Amino acid sequence: MKKVSENIKADDGKILLFSIDDFVATICNKDTCFVCGIERSEASFNDEHIIPRWVLKRYELFGKVITLPNDKKFKYGKYKIPCCQSCNSLLGENIEKRVAEGFDGDFSKVLNFFDNNKELVFSWICLLYIKTHLKDKMFQYDFKSDKKIGDDYDWENLHHIHCMARSIYTGVDIEKSVYGSMFIYPCAEFDEGERFDYIDLYGTGTVLIRLGDFFIICVMNDSKLVSQLIKNRTERITGKLNFLQVRELYSRVTYENLRIIDRPKYYTAVRHKDNYVGIQALINKKIRIESHNEALLGDIMYKLVKDYIYKPKDPELKIRMEEQVQGVKNGQWTYLFDSEGKFLNDSALIIDDEKAVLADLKNGIDIFTR
Repeated sequence: MKKVSENIKADDGKILLFSIDDFVATICNKDTCFVCGIERSEASFNDEHIIPRWVLKRYELFGKVITLPNDKKFKYGKYKIPCCQSCNSLLGENIEKRVAEGFDGDFSKVLNFFDNNKELVFSWICLLYIKTHLKDKMFQYDFKSDKKIGDDYDWENLHHIHCMARSIYTGVDIEKSVYGSMFIYPCAEFDEGERFDYIDLYGTGTVLIRLGDFFIICVMNDSKLVSQLIKNRTERITGKLNFLQVRELYSRVTYENLRIIDRPKYYTAVRHKDNYVGIQALINKKIRIESHNEALLGDIMYKLVKDYIYKPKDPELKIRMEEQVQGVKNGQWTYLFDSEGKFLNDSALIIDDEKAVLADLKNGIDIFTR
């Protein structure tokens, strides 16, 4: 296996594989189409919405704002990335239209689509991920310098995700072992959080997406190893998840992915004799895993839930919530299961009357979220 030093092209000139150096130089550092690499002077551009138009329309997001990694706000409707008209149409017809139709309807319909189109959904999530981070090179890190958010990114590590995201354009073969772990669950009805949410913790290879009444967690670089590492938990989830439970599950999936020492390696195989180009995975027969690290799990989980833990005024409640916060920070808290390991179907308690909550606490009903 060797590093590709130059682009691999089809007979018609289409770039099937950007070398890592040209991916960085052409896709990451220029104002070119992020799919095919063509420059604005050579084609018509209409640019691609990073969050797809069907999502913006379905969840009424055009006039709302997204929070960037620098904590600044930016309007969803203007959140775009350079894309030529031809590639934009290709993505719309072959990915976005199919995903939009499949993710429309009740959860049973959504689940059926997901189960029968996992490879499409995985590529769609890779597309969202690469668009999001390519866009980061256009935003200032802060107001004190000319540094951009994406200046510190390891672009080489995004090369594989870019290959997956543009596979609908290249038509390359993708081995089954390349696809990562994905989890889909319905959201609890009482959870009135944002009906669309997108979270990725850069550098972890994981993404959380909420689309109305369900959410998907995806690991893009594990070849389904995480699904085995977390199986003892996911198999015990027997109902809908509330806001904090979703974020805990995402935290644990991310944590398990970070524990993998012997990571899969991804590469593009080329056989000139039969014009084969395919994305493949190299996976060790024995996989080493880091020892359990409660502090790391706590850091990840607290980052994701800290702004949503209820902050009571009552002194007794305040003590209880401080215990919960410390438990989260220590990696020893769960919103998913009770002390016997059973799934907490009724784990969300809406707090609108602290006196009533105190009475419930005396009867053994615990507090998880508001």
